Amino acid sequence: MTSTRRAQIGLVVALLVLIALAFVGLARDREQPASPFTPLDDAAMTFATAATETPVEVGIAHVCAPEGGRVTVRSITPAGGSGTVAVAGFDPTVVTADCASEEPLTLVAALRRTGGESATVDGFVIAYDVDGERRTAAITRATTLCRQLAEC
Repeated sequence: MTSTRRAQIGLVVALLVLIALAFVGLARDREQPASPFTPLDDAAMTFATAATETPVEVGIAHVCAPEGGRVTVRSITPAGGSGTVAVAGFDPTVVTADCASEEPLTLVAALRRTGGESATVDGFVIAYDVDGERRTAAITRATTLCRQLAEC
């Protein structure tokens, strides 16, 4: 094999490696962008609610929108834990506060026990849109709803 032929093969191999690296970079760029939600803190929250129909407002996460964008919260679903907890509502549903230049808003969910016993939640799954694109985010936020404080 001549040195010219080896140089040509080396050039082809180098080009193939560069193309492969470019595809890996493009695949990374297509991964889901960073979530607009930031957990508030790691502290577990405990509430005593004697009546199951009485909701308790719980801060779930900070939320802001990408520059010039809009975040629309579609739903919040309790995840993990024991007992039964329902999300009776949440606020805000639409966020336009710019992450780069404004303070984030606090996403608050109204939670209520749906069973007679105390209930716990390990976190929440938030379904949302960013400028019309559907996404989900999982937020860890341990929360306990007790019938009475002595049970917690």
